[in-house]
Amino acid sequence: MRYEKGTMELSPARDIPLLQQVLRSGFVTGNQLYEFMRLEQTEGSRQAFDHRVRRLVGHGLIEKRPGLARGRHQVYSISKDGASVLIDAGELFAGRRNVDVVKQSCAHWLELNEVHLALWRSRALVRWTPATEICSQNLTSYRYAKDYDAVVAVGCDGGEARFALEYERTPKTFGAYGEIANTLEDETLVDTILYLASNYHLMCIVRDRVQAASNPRDDRRNNPARYPLPKHPGTTARETRTPIEGLATCPFAITLKRIAAFIHE
Repeated sequence: MRYEKGTMELSPARDIPLLQQVLRSGFVTGNQLYEFMRLEQTEGSRQAFDHRVRRLVGHGLIEKRPGLARGRHQVYSISKDGASVLIDAGELFAGRRNVDVVKQSCAHWLELNEVHLALWRSRALVRWTPATEICSQNLTSYRYAKDYDAVVAVGCDGGEARFALEYERTPKTFGAYGEIANTLEDETLVDTILYLASNYHLMCIVRDRVQAASNPRDDRRNNPARYPLPKHPGTTARETRTPIEGLATCPFAITLKRIAAFIHE
C-alpha cells in the first residue's frame, strides 16, 4: 500500500507504545526511552529504535528538547500532534501539570524515569500508573486527593502493595507542606503515600514538615534542636523499613507519610 508523501503509517506494536511512553514520561532521554521499550519487549535493536525515533521526530510526533538537561543525552517530549494521535487511539490524557510550562520540571521527570526503570528491572513492579492518567482521572468524581507523580503497585509477600508516589527534588515552603498534608488527609483511593527525596536532608525536611502540619501539637518547627536527624534514613520509631531490590540503583533518599518506608542502603 502506498502513502502520500509526508505521511506515515504508525505501527500499533512499535510506534504507538513508544509514543505512549514519551507522553507518560513527560520528558525522557533517548537511553531511558530505549530501556523502556526493551523492558516492554517492543524493541530489541538500538539501531532500529534510533531509526524509529528519527522518523517520529521527522513527522512532528515527538519533539527534541535541546538544552533542557545538561550533561545528559538527547531529551524528547511528545508534541501536540503526537498527543492528538494517542488521544484518538484512546489514551487517557487530559493535559499534564508542569511539563509544558517550566523548564525546571525536566530534571524532575527524568529522575522519576530512573525510579520507574529501577523498579521494572527489579521485577518487583506490577503496575505503574503515570501522572498523565492520574490527572485525567482527577477530572472525574472518582479522583485521588492530588495529582501524584505516579501510583505504583509492587509484588509483596505473594500479594500486591499499592501506593501513591511523589518525588521531591527541591523543598517547598512550610505553608505548602501544610496544604499538602491537609489534602492527603482526604485521600480515599490509596492508603500509602511514598515520598522520595533527592537527598537525605530534603527527606528529613519533608518528614518533619508533613508531621508538624498533620499534628498541630508537634513543635518540630519551633524547636528543631529537640529533634536531631536520625543516624540512618528511615529509622525513626514510627517507620517500618521495607527494602525493594532495585532501588539501590537510584541515588535517592526515601521517606514516607503514613504506613511504610522503602529504604535503599
